[in-house]
Amino acid sequence: DLGTYNTEVIIKEGKLQLNTNHNAKYYQEENTLVADAKSFKSISRVSSSSDKGVSNGFSINDGNFTNTKTGKKTNYDEKLATEYFDYNIYPYVLSTLPLKLGGENYVLPFVDINHITNKVTTDEAIVLETKSDQFTSPLTGQHMCWKVTVVHKNTKKYIFYYIDKENRRIRKIEYAHKD
Repeated sequence: DLGTYNTEVIIKEGKLQLNTNHNAKYYQEENTLVADAKSFKSISRVSSSSDKGVSNGFSINDGNFTNTKTGKKTNYDEKLATEYFDYNIYPYVLSTLPLKLGGENYVLPFVDINHITNKVTTDEAIVLETKSDQFTSPLTGQHMCWKVTVVHKNTKKYIFYYIDKENRRIRKIEYAHKD
């Protein structure tokens, strides 16, 4: 059982706030990300997680990464917040792109922070292909979607986003690793 994953997006006063909550049997993670509503560039991020009873948390703001459990601060290059999208925000940027069959080779640079190791990592999400597909929800029925294949350049992680053609909602996300 993968548990439940809830997402809430709030746009207010020129800011986009993304709240996520992932609950599984041995794991829980909550994120609150704030970005500029027009550029999607990061303003702040607060996250907390527990894995098998170990609690971790962090906060990012003004070029500082603070582990909220230990209080340890790590400086990082503030340009990362203005030149890269937050890992959790880039799928929403992807959903706003003018998608079409075959697809463009869009490149979305993103930054992520591992709150366990305090390491800042950067990567690029590269759109490889866009196909027409369907997604059937048990609650809302059938939706015509763009199936967008993305690869993370450095980690070689493949992700398939099903983006509703009508309202641009992300209907489904699949992850795959290729050797």
